[in-house]
Amino acid sequence: MTIRTILVPTWAHADVASQLASAAVIAERLGAHIAVLFVQLDSKAALMNLPELVGAGIDFARIEEESETAAHQARKQFDTWCSRHGLGALPAEYPDSRPSASWLEVVGEFGALVEESGRLADFIIISNADTHELLGGRAFQPAVFGTGRPTMIIAETSGAVLDHVMIAWNGSLEASNAVGQSTDLLRAAERVSIYPEGVQREAVLALIAYLRRHGIRTAGEIPVTPANSTGASILATADAAGVTLVVRGAYTQSRLRQAILGGTTRHLLTYARIPILMAH
Repeated sequence: MTIRTILVPTWAHADVASQLASAAVIAERLGAHIAVLFVQLDSKAALMNLPELVGAGIDFARIEEESETAAHQARKQFDTWCSRHGLGALPAEYPDSRPSASWLEVVGEFGALVEESGRLADFIIISNADTHELLGGRAFQPAVFGTGRPTMIIAETSGAVLDHVMIAWNGSLEASNAVGQSTDLLRAAERVSIYPEGVQREAVLALIAYLRRHGIRTAGEIPVTPANSTGASILATADAAGVTLVVRGAYTQSRLRQAILGGTTRHLLTYARIPILMAH
């Protein structure tokens, strides 16, 4: 899949530095556009949906004023970041093969706007905090399950995201989608390795052949580090091999089963300190 637009959703007071750092690396390698989506809470809609808040002493005028101030500050930081990285602040539709960036500020429900914007992007980058926090937790579900686009979850700032990419391959539809939608990214990586997740060597060789047909010739099986769960083994293997990005399908078992019993996706989202790229 050709990656031309990278969506980075954020909101007031969120630390978007890690997302932007990884987006800049990828945009530079692929000549892609970074579209920053800044979402402000619609306080009027909240008031309509929760009428019991009326008379509760909540100063909505002050909330809106603080929100506007935060948005202005975030935009100023974005412009500074663009200048520091030499990125032209071009409209998102501008047909250019150079790295560029744009800022879109909207008011509304965060998850719905991520879903809407994500469907017209090729790649989405969210913070690891998005999988846990009250507001940000609404980003993971719409990004991964509502857009049909690969989503990279960032825990810490890293400028080496494409140095060593590891594919956790279990042959599932979700893993196939993650790989198929990431070929542009994998082609730009310095090194690509394959973690055999419960599959035989024949399945690994078939994946290597597929990748080579897409011009990805650095793929090879990686020595697995055993652990007490698949998720723990993936992360231990990645750590031992200096992996900078893991590519894997999201929720290859049912989401309900993983939510109740835990599972590989949940383990990776909880404990990974390196970026995880997921698709469903």
